[in-house]
Amino acid sequence: MKTPFLQASVIASLLTVTANAWALTLAERGRTEFDHQCASCHGATAKGDGPLRNFLVKPPSDLTTLAQRHGGKLPESYLREMIDGRSMNEPGPHGSREMPVWGQRFREDARETRMGRWMPERDVRQRIDSLVAYLQTLQLK
Repeated sequence: MKTPFLQASVIASLLTVTANAWALTLAERGRTEFDHQCASCHGATAKGDGPLRNFLVKPPSDLTTLAQRHGGKLPESYLREMIDGRSMNEPGPHGSREMPVWGQRFREDARETRMGRWMPERDVRQRIDSLVAYLQTLQLK
């Protein structure tokens, strides 16, 4: 009799964890992505003051002023292309770009997951979209 109860408890726990993961907004997922991938250069507050700043040839951009520098509107298409980086036709993982080619990195990460193997570009797009959504929340008004 303990086995059905144990199974029900495990299923309930898994559903709770899954529901919490689904409850994250796109911008919240972007914040996590930013913290893991971007903050080392752009800084925790995205002002371009990350711990690697002094080691870079060109200082990272202040990402909180993107909309201000583009007529008051966040340049979402440009950001997606810059983050992805694969269409910029430059050699190597960095090439002459100022930042890594995250699209390639995200695609490699996706191929390591069970679902990502089948549709890696969907995962790449979702990660980039989450970063853009997070950057939108940082824009100075």
